[in-house]
Amino acid sequence: MPAFKDALTQDQIGKVIEFLRSLCAEKTWPRGNFNLPRPLVTEKAFPENEAVVTGTANLHGAPGGSVTVIYEKRIGSSGMIEAAVPYNFAQDSGVLRSGFGDIALGYKQKLFDNLNKGSIFSVGGEFIAPTGNPHVGTGGGTPVFETFAAYGQILPADSFLQLHTGIELPTQPDKAPRAYYLRTAIGKTFSTQNGLGRRWSPMAEFIADRDLVTGATTNWDVVPEIQIPLSKRMHILANVGVRIPVNNTGDRPKQIIFYFLWDYVDGTLKQGW
Repeated sequence: MPAFKDALTQDQIGKVIEFLRSLCAEKTWPRGNFNLPRPLVTEKAFPENEAVVTGTANLHGAPGGSVTVIYEKRIGSSGMIEAAVPYNFAQDSGVLRSGFGDIALGYKQKLFDNLNKGSIFSVGGEFIAPTGNPHVGTGGGTPVFETFAAYGQILPADSFLQLHTGIELPTQPDKAPRAYYLRTAIGKTFSTQNGLGRRWSPMAEFIADRDLVTGATTNWDVVPEIQIPLSKRMHILANVGVRIPVNNTGDRPKQIIFYFLWDYVDGTLKQGW
């Protein structure tokens, strides 16, 4: 059987896709159009099945960073569970210390999506268990409950906007303060072969977070980055960027951030190359 690119026009391919979509009787499934490129920090609104290895490393000052393994599993048409296991390392008084950090368990639920408006909205929550060691800097020392909302907007010319905001509520505020954050990602996807080939997505994130205590100031960061395809099937991706503090830079070094992503439903690690 010949490939679609040789046998059908773009208009014919679109009609075949629309016919296949019409066979889905469950309308709560969000369209794949809303599976926007994954930023390095901002949470996506789209529920998905992915395994991700993400990491950070200080670019100056004392050596330090982390590696986190994330597993995401879709539940039904609109829900998703997530587990994240971090391993942190930092230098203290000339000694490099490392260990597992605070493990996080989360749930995300899509509440709304509209393809005509190009928007999707989800809410979620997360529980962070104090499994790390606060004495060596690998944990916060207190359970933390987090609630958040995520929004995605498809823009013209293969551009996109994503918003993610939430509140962190530790059970022991004397060990870790309550905090608020707002994360925004804006970018554009460049495709090859009339949209049927590999896709590159440069983007920029703007990050704000503030401890909810008297006299605290808001930390601002900017993260220029690019998501790149590793496999032809586009189910294995990478992203690399730099987190640059805009203010309060005394104890907040620049960091390189990266991830490797595997959309395991679309194929094995050996397929699609």
